[in-house]
Amino acid sequence: VDYGISVAISKFEHYFYTPHIKDYRTDPLLLSSAFKSLTIYRSDDGVNWGVADSWDVLPADWPQVFTLSAPEAARYYKMEITELVPGADGVRTYEIESFTGPAIHEVRTQAKPLKAGDQVNLTGKVVGLESARSYHISVKPSTDLSPRESLTAVEPGGAFKLDLTVYRCGTIPVTLELRDSASKLIDRRTIRLNVLPRVVVSGLTVSGNEVVGKASNTSTATLSLNLESNGTRVIVHSLAPNEEREFRFRRSANGD
Repeated sequence: VDYGISVAISKFEHYFYTPHIKDYRTDPLLLSSAFKSLTIYRSDDGVNWGVADSWDVLPADWPQVFTLSAPEAARYYKMEITELVPGADGVRTYEIESFTGPAIHEVRTQAKPLKAGDQVNLTGKVVGLESARSYHISVKPSTDLSPRESLTAVEPGGAFKLDLTVYRCGTIPVTLELRDSASKLIDRRTIRLNVLPRVVVSGLTVSGNEVVGKASNTSTATLSLNLESNGTRVIVHSLAPNEEREFRFRRSANGD
């Protein structure tokens, strides 16, 4: 791409075919055509190229966001697609947008597996900052999570830290918003956290008028549990870490 003048691109967004898009020019049985691995190059003259950034395994989010770790001004940019996601029939790209200015580059969590109820520590970096301005970053609250603070300042070098609590297991979307000192939205980024259950119920069987199962505590703290089925409650007073206990629900004569 020839921009005509030197511009410091901070990120690209890739809009591509997925089965949820009603594109009647394609086979409806085709799978996503997202990029899996990619290298972006930049050049001042269109002849001599340098690597701007590269990714070995990209998430197949729609759109895909490619944020450069160190934006620098250049007139020419090009993308080398080295691999598509498994099952992709070919490149089916609708649009690639480019952006300048501050952008959320990366967000990381602690290495240990996350479990429902945990406090999550997010660390990240904002690139393309204008040194004379101040920026804040926040997490949009939802029924699945809550941030500890409504706003967190971005450090002059671009680093930031956020704490939040997740309330359920599964894949939890987390939307971060970058704003300037006037509260103007500058960038938005959604990541997904894979959260494991704190308590696992297994081995459910029906024996006569009883439902029998096991509850195991997968967390590192002792838990008190209330299990309920059709209005019938069983109280497991405590489960030590990694402890497993059997529970029983007795069905009444009317089937409850």
